[in-house]
Amino acid sequence: MLEARTIGGLIALAAGFLALLGVRAGTAKPDVSSAAALKRVLLDTDAVAYFPDGEVGKHFASVLERLGIAADMKTKLRPVGAGGASPAAVAKREADLAIAFIPAILGTPGVEVAGRFPAELAYGIDLSAGAGMGAKDAQAAKALLEFIASPQGMASMKAKGFEPLAR
Repeated sequence: MLEARTIGGLIALAAGFLALLGVRAGTAKPDVSSAAALKRVLLDTDAVAYFPDGEVGKHFASVLERLGIAADMKTKLRPVGAGGASPAAVAKREADLAIAFIPAILGTPGVEVAGRFPAELAYGIDLSAGAGMGAKDAQAAKALLEFIASPQGMASMKAKGFEPLAR
């Protein structure tokens, strides 16, 4: 469950989401459970879409280096723009795999989560939301944060790929 804490009467939420691999809906999901398995999947694929200038893309480039396959992957990489373009490339059959944060994958029709990067190669973003004590409309901010922390709000956040932060 997402974590909610009260700070001075207002709620602060802590959640995060991970970078994942996406595939076309209905296709077999590759085994990416270990670094060796991920390496095999990447070398066996024809095209991988990613946004090289974003956080995930930069991390993915470092993963390729760590796996020792950066040179082998150069012809397979399909650099795309921001804003969910890598899952969209998979949906349009321009790539076999998308590297993106989970909200982009879940938000792209025709694309499914293939799997998480193995733990030793994982990357994610931590997020928080809160209302400052000097907020112009603290009651509205508090109401929004209370909704997000409610069972309905938590279910919606979870459905969009947000996970609780490990403490």
